[in-house]
Amino acid sequence: MENSGDTVAKVKIFDQIYAVRGEASDHLERLAQYVDDKMRKISDEIRVVDTQKVAVLAALNIADDYYRLQAEFADLVRCVEEKNRQLQSKLDQVMAEPIARQQTK
Repeated sequence: MENSGDTVAKVKIFDQIYAVRGEASDHLERLAQYVDDKMRKISDEIRVVDTQKVAVLAALNIADDYYRLQAEFADLVRCVEEKNRQLQSKLDQVMAEPIARQQTK
């Protein structure tokens, strides 16, 4: 979707300059650096010279990072929800004690 306020930002990835539609920002630079780092690491490890193959392998690596983080996040959400249920149960018990004491008087 094109926004009339968008500009074309230039980023360098694996020694290539790419024009990216959107506002130039530190975030965009960090993304480009992340992709560049992945591509360079793969290129160094497996000695592939075909940029397209390096890019595809980097994309697979980044997708793996994403899915692992997504799973970790889901686990964290489950832990927080469970802790929340436990704490709510304890709070309900504590709040019910004064009412129970008043009813026995």
